[in-house]
Amino acid sequence: MAAARAADRQSVLGYTSGTQRKGATNNTVSGLQDRLRSAGFDPGTTDGKFGPATQRAVRDFQRAMGLKVDGVVGKRTFNALNGLSSFTAAKKPATTTQQVTQARPGERPYQAMSRLAAQHGLHVTSDIGGRHNPGSLHPLGRAIDVRTRGVPSARIDAFIADARAHGYRVRDERTRPRGQAEWSGPHLHISQ
Repeated sequence: MAAARAADRQSVLGYTSGTQRKGATNNTVSGLQDRLRSAGFDPGTTDGKFGPATQRAVRDFQRAMGLKVDGVVGKRTFNALNGLSSFTAAKKPATTTQQVTQARPGERPYQAMSRLAAQHGLHVTSDIGGRHNPGSLHPLGRAIDVRTRGVPSARIDAFIADARAHGYRVRDERTRPRGQAEWSGPHLHISQ
């Protein structure tokens, strides 16, 4: 574990210039793959080869961080990965991401959560309306449900990581929770 942490720290802090893109094969790509994995995005095997799985993980990470989604790892993407590192001080998300995910004056929290889901291309199946279980935060405007049926797991994982990074609680309800009377099918429950 200590060796993995040292490799992760070195891979993130070792970036100086240039870009990494599909087709690259080097030690920086190995470090990038380790860093993506520790940030919650699966790049496949750590082999130093920037292939399709690594490119998908990079795109999912870029989407989650509000960066340009091009699958190319340049300074901004490396800096964002550095901000998520458990070994360096966390940085605030980009202003554009904050604007999308923070409640605006006069609106309720569920509206900001819904914008975050839309940014990830996900569909909100329930917010304040409909039937809910006793004690639910939905009627208070502090929770939403996001459909997961038919959504690739990488996109779900990227959304979960982004929602948690913005301080939201995420409960995975892709299977019906025991004792829950109301259940709308496979979804994620996001609350404040």
